[in-house]
Amino acid sequence: MSNTSRKRGTPRILVTEVQVPHVARMTDPTEQAAESIYTNSISRAQIKGGSPTPLSTSRTTDHFQSTHFKRSREAPSSWNPAFVDFLERLCSPHPFGVESLGIWHDEVEQLAVPELLTREQWQEAEGFVGYLGEQLAANNPLTGNLNWAMFHFVAGMRALKTVDFLTEVDLALRNLLVILHVALCGILAFENSRVARILADRPIPSGAVDLIEDKVRSIEGGEVRAHAFQQTRADTSAQRQQLLQCVVLGISRLDVRRSTVTHGFYQQLVLVLISVMAPQVRGTMAEAHLSVLAGDLVENIGPSRAFNAASSQAEEIVHALLLNAIDVHSQPAMSQGLMQSAYAFLFTRHSGAHIRRFEQNSLLLLLLLVSQPETQFSNPYLAALANLRDVPEGAPFVDTRVPFRKLFGRLVRETNAIEWSTLLHILLTRNEAFCTYVLARTDTDTLVEPLLKYVGLATALPLPASSTSAVAQTKPSPGSKLAAIVPESEARAKETTSSSSENSVGARLWQSALLPYALSLDTVPYIHLYLWMDTILVLSSDTQFVEQLQRTLVEFWPATPQPMHKQPLSLCIAAEMMRVFQLNIMLLRDSYIHDLSLGILVNILNSSTLISTAISQKLLKLFEMILKRYSKLIGSPHPSASEQAELSVYSNTLSAFLSLFYRLSYSNNPHFIYCLLQSRQVLSTFRHSASDAVMARASQTAAALRVRIAYFHARVAVLANPQEQDILQMVGSVIASEPRTSSCRVDFTSSLADPPRWSAFMLQLTWELTLTSPLTIVYETNSRLLKDFAHI
Repeated sequence: MSNTSRKRGTPRILVTEVQVPHVARMTDPTEQAAESIYTNSISRAQIKGGSPTPLSTSRTTDHFQSTHFKRSREAPSSWNPAFVDFLERLCSPHPFGVESLGIWHDEVEQLAVPELLTREQWQEAEGFVGYLGEQLAANNPLTGNLNWAMFHFVAGMRALKTVDFLTEVDLALRNLLVILHVALCGILAFENSRVARILADRPIPSGAVDLIEDKVRSIEGGEVRAHAFQQTRADTSAQRQQLLQCVVLGISRLDVRRSTVTHGFYQQLVLVLISVMAPQVRGTMAEAHLSVLAGDLVENIGPSRAFNAASSQAEEIVHALLLNAIDVHSQPAMSQGLMQSAYAFLFTRHSGAHIRRFEQNSLLLLLLLVSQPETQFSNPYLAALANLRDVPEGAPFVDTRVPFRKLFGRLVRETNAIEWSTLLHILLTRNEAFCTYVLARTDTDTLVEPLLKYVGLATALPLPASSTSAVAQTKPSPGSKLAAIVPESEARAKETTSSSSENSVGARLWQSALLPYALSLDTVPYIHLYLWMDTILVLSSDTQFVEQLQRTLVEFWPATPQPMHKQPLSLCIAAEMMRVFQLNIMLLRDSYIHDLSLGILVNILNSSTLISTAISQKLLKLFEMILKRYSKLIGSPHPSASEQAELSVYSNTLSAFLSLFYRLSYSNNPHFIYCLLQSRQVLSTFRHSASDAVMARASQTAAALRVRIAYFHARVAVLANPQEQDILQMVGSVIASEPRTSSCRVDFTSSLADPPRWSAFMLQLTWELTLTSPLTIVYETNSRLLKDFAHI
């Protein structure tokens, strides 16, 4: 299946001064024209590469899309009238002027601004925020009020940085951040070139510098503030970039345990950064990097070392977000009297939601940053995550290292959550130091058992007979692999998704924490399976890790058809993967589940010894099932395109199985060799060479395996009235007397897709999670980015 997408020209971003008349400029209606939609089909398993599957879903999302809501001058009833009046003055044609320093400190400090608005409150304010955005677009080129607001916020953040963030966050600075957040949300609904014009730098009039510095010195801590003002004025970078630098700096340096004010200020900074990247959901994946502020974050802010020569801003913010996400702590206590303390104690039941919001927003922002697309610039945030190193727990954080022990413990506890599973997968596949730490642990069951349990729960399908027959009658689509065939039930699920927002893709992604739930073919959590199984595949590719799995005994494992008691964890994994492999062949027919289950099975058994009789018999039955399906298709005189794709899958599968069997016949697995002696007739199909190269190699492996089995058969023939125990003892003695060999070992490894495809999957997955999380402020209306995100 092909990925059809049309290329479009890169829009020019104008950053020059815009000439406007001295009146409120009316908005050009052409500037709000909706861009034409270009499809960019994405496979539902793009994380692993492969042919993308064209999909069409009607669930859409957008953040403050200017063409999808009515503007209203009516502010939300919950907002303080003085705060609303200040916002209207900020966006009006009336300039505040350089002489109005009292506005940015005294008046802003007295405002009763809303703190940490919920998604519902942002939706209520949508029309008013859009109205403010239109007013800013028309008037800010004349007044520069927004530029003054950004200037004073940057100066305030620099003042905090001067004292190393050891003082309390000024109330005026916190209120100014909320004002800027509302203003940015209003203008970010416009196209990129218009946003760039609104945020273009405005020169400070000559003669005003001394006046402002004198007023700054009159405020408490004036010398520090004046120095910060001079630094801000001397900075030659664009003002919008200075704003983003200070937001990133605040997230990186603030001690969230200091006070509730600092804690809330940090959360507001995180939400601002999520909001400035939200315009990405309006465009296609090819246009994601064109977002003005998101592009600045990747190209200019992340690599910057403006505030620390030892580490970049990307390294600092990745370090801070990761620590704040994994470090479970309550909201800081306020400095308060006895009555307030008693009140807070009685209502601590609300703190759990605040903690979850704090941690989840930190993690989602981290995932958004590391999944940003790469153009001519590499993603500095992904590089920072890949270069993280371990620090002993309890040691002072003097650099950007992270305690891997604490990180690993949190990841294990949150294995069922989709956002944590995503982070675990990124760390194992991108960060060599963390992967080495996990592989070197002796408690392998700590991580593997939960992963295996959730794979089992996600594929334990209570299918009625009608569902099974419906799938059996489903015909393969032309040109698709066996594993990429989409059942009809998935199309029905898409229709259900279209008609029910509660049944959206993101809602199902968040259901991982609720497993097990009523599963059917319509609700198989494919993304979860990909992440969990690929994580196991990464671990199983290490031989020493598999040997540790074999030494780890599991008291009970609910395998089918019979449970396993006191068996090595490696055999429990093999049993579970054979069940998933067979389920996928019969019903799911998904290429990535096929490859992952086969890869894990081969990797585990390659390094296993003393494989039980039950596992051996099941393995040979799977081989025989695949062989029968292959023989049936190869006899077809005119195979269709889908049948040829299935033949390709089957031939590679048979080749992998034969290589595994040959490997096991030379290792200490007498039970498997005994079962192979009993089923040696299944190898006769490979006596004749095949036309394709894969089956030619498989035929050679089968011939060598027949020779090996014939040798054991000849040894059995000389035994007098041999019993099973006699044969097992003879096989064991032969294996023990032979030199160890690495004959015909086939290993499967997890390979990442190329950066554009990996970023396309991760960015859409993260935005899907962000848009559907009840703890974030970005909400659904209309999205082109997620239209092509596959149905889960």
